[in-house]
Amino acid sequence: MPLLSTFGAASAGAFGLGKISGSPFIVATGGTITTDGNYKIHTFTSDGSFVVTNKPASATVEVLLIAGGGGTGFTTLANGGAGGGGAGGLLYYGSETPKTPNGSAISVDKLSYSIVIGAGGGNSGGIGLKGEDSTAFGFTAVGGGPGGSYPGTNWPNMDLSGGSGGGRYGGITSSVSGQGNDGGASGSSTYFQGGGGGGAGAPGTDGASSGTYQGHGGAGLAYSISGSSVTRAGGGGGYGRGSSVGNGGIGGGGNAVDYGTGVSGSPNTGGGAGAGNASGGSGVCIIRYQFQ
Repeated sequence: MPLLSTFGAASAGAFGLGKISGSPFIVATGGTITTDGNYKIHTFTSDGSFVVTNKPASATVEVLLIAGGGGTGFTTLANGGAGGGGAGGLLYYGSETPKTPNGSAISVDKLSYSIVIGAGGGNSGGIGLKGEDSTAFGFTAVGGGPGGSYPGTNWPNMDLSGGSGGGRYGGITSSVSGQGNDGGASGSSTYFQGGGGGGAGAPGTDGASSGTYQGHGGAGLAYSISGSSVTRAGGGGGYGRGSSVGNGGIGGGGNAVDYGTGVSGSPNTGGGAGAGNASGGSGVCIIRYQFQ
């Protein structure tokens, strides 16, 4: 009688005759796929689908999800300034540190998961626009807040909130808990030096109350989920009266400029725009899991 009939399928594995079940690891498609040692990495820089075709019960995936950064408006007032764009909200699920308080690696099923990547906010009529949200696995990273600026009848009360808040030039800034930090405050009513946009790792710095000082963008956070340590989600620099330009925060935040177009946030980092009619950086989703 054949050996498998005598001992059964379960005994076959015990006698070293090979595995009867499928792969003990996740098998999936979608995005740009790379490997790092025993890990497979899926990077989404635009909308797509993460399709799981094999999922053992004990396996999980790490996820980094970042929204688009906030845009910025004019820096052309003789006695004023403008705030830097806030970084796109950052969500991380895994075991790396530092991390935002979002949770451990997540379990997935044999399904197709929609991945939406938020674009960076631009500007309209000299007013910065909020970045777009990114979504994956039921989670939403909120777009970065716009940098404050003068044009518009409601500029003192502009809503600069976002994943990280935009830097103030007037206006009200706030961030989403667990996703980023507030933008910096503007200076006094005499000068209104623009605050820096908030970053995932630190708030933007305040503009000065007098003189020719400006706010700098808050720093982002570094993760090695892509195979090497990369800092993302930095805030944009603010602009202050008298040619004072703030630096973007490490992690893709753009620098401000004097009377011109600021530096846009770096693509696929969620970096906030530098003050001066610039756009925030687009978001990204990175998924990692063990495959061998």
